[in-house]
Amino acid sequence: MDKKAKTAFVNQDVLEPIIKSLVAVPSEGDTGTGIVYPPVSLQSILDLTHSNAFHTTCIEKKASMTVGLDYEAPTQVERFLEEISGSEPFMELLQRVVYDWESIGNGYFEVARTFGGKIGEIGHVHGHTIYAVQNGKRLGEWWQETNGAGREVFAPFGARDGRNELLQFRQYTPLSSFYGLPTWIAALEALRLDQQKKIFYSSFFSNFAMPSVAVVLEGAEFDERAEQTVKDAFADTKGAENAHKTMILSVPFENAKVHFEKLMMDLKDMPFDKLSQATREEILAAHAVPPRIVGIVTAGSLGGGGETDGQLKIFNETTIKPRMAYVERRIKSLLRDAGLPEEFKLSGIVPETGEDSAVPSQETQAVLKSLRRDWGW
Repeated sequence: MDKKAKTAFVNQDVLEPIIKSLVAVPSEGDTGTGIVYPPVSLQSILDLTHSNAFHTTCIEKKASMTVGLDYEAPTQVERFLEEISGSEPFMELLQRVVYDWESIGNGYFEVARTFGGKIGEIGHVHGHTIYAVQNGKRLGEWWQETNGAGREVFAPFGARDGRNELLQFRQYTPLSSFYGLPTWIAALEALRLDQQKKIFYSSFFSNFAMPSVAVVLEGAEFDERAEQTVKDAFADTKGAENAHKTMILSVPFENAKVHFEKLMMDLKDMPFDKLSQATREEILAAHAVPPRIVGIVTAGSLGGGGETDGQLKIFNETTIKPRMAYVERRIKSLLRDAGLPEEFKLSGIVPETGEDSAVPSQETQAVLKSLRRDWGW
């Protein structure tokens, strides 16, 4: 009697969209607490953040260029900022907050007040551990949730109710009334696709070392011993160090044939190079970062040093300067609360230009002129 072929179906994970809702609402089953969750899991954003070198570099470059190396402020303001930052320089604390702000769209200063209600100390709080608690339609308080450390409760900045407060740095998104999302959020799917590609490569070399195949015997049947021999042979070839080994299979049946059927394409047939380039370009576009800032020089690209300097100038005007202005406004809110002059200016990091390219191209000058006119720079 002929035996029927057995077929097994393997479940495959479906890449569901990461952004699943248009509003951030209290979690189901826990609405009594009033806790509000972000429209996108901040932990999932962090997991993807460190999966792509270009993406991580873009975040680091924008944060570093925004904060810069120093700031300008009156002596009394500088003394105040350095005193409340404790044992660490103020710029180091600010760098951490801005890095969180660029990574997940939210950064926080913890503010501790003296018995007299004045700001006595500030510190950095990891942005992905903070959750908003609403009171009606307004922010009531902040909760910090950390594994094994319990819950810490903070008041909104300026509450002056005896609790430590949080000063939020937020990149606006219409998806939430309480949280921000990073400006590169549109690249999340590209980052996840890039991550899946790397997992595929790793799994290939760790588990197969050759494309998956089916062993087919025609004109006879495998006995249990022969079948186990084939299974053991394939198991022994797993791992990159076992690649290109040869299996010798003897079939003691007249007119019997053994052949191998590929179940997947060869790696050379898979357009991973084009996929890598496409995801890289999408990530850079979402960050609005010129490729050369992250060390990419496109082959055959037109334009010499002058055009490169022009791109850096536009990047500085359209991406870095608006961020510097926002951060300065948040710091001035601390100074306003302390009754000090609201004078604070970040130095930033301005790209240097060569002597032969001091004058941008006409196209670059036109773009800069339009931006200054429209945005009042």
